[in-house]
Amino acid sequence: MPKKDRNSAAPAAGLEALLERARDFGAARAKVIPAAAVAVGEWVRWKCQFGCGCYGTRRSCPPHSPTPESTRRALACYRRAILLEGGSRPVREIVADLEREVFLAGFH
Repeated sequence: MPKKDRNSAAPAAGLEALLERARDFGAARAKVIPAAAVAVGEWVRWKCQFGCGCYGTRRSCPPHSPTPESTRRALACYRRAILLEGGSRPVREIVADLEREVFLAGFH
């Protein structure tokens, strides 16, 4: 959720509703965390490059995905983030559905 968001003082009930929607979409658990708490490790790309046979074959994976530095810059634009645990559906599908809900709720 962006720092300069006009709803930066959104009531807790609004955030709780979004977390409930995440669970409705199939997340096992979801919670709001400070965006600054998200750790971005340099080692992650190496793990993909040297430990995954699918490296370079998907547009959502390295080397096509954002670099760690780019990810840090993007996260710096936000005050809060929603951390979720996958559940009954693929995480990418849950996130896509939830992103739409968050946007429609006014968190641009």
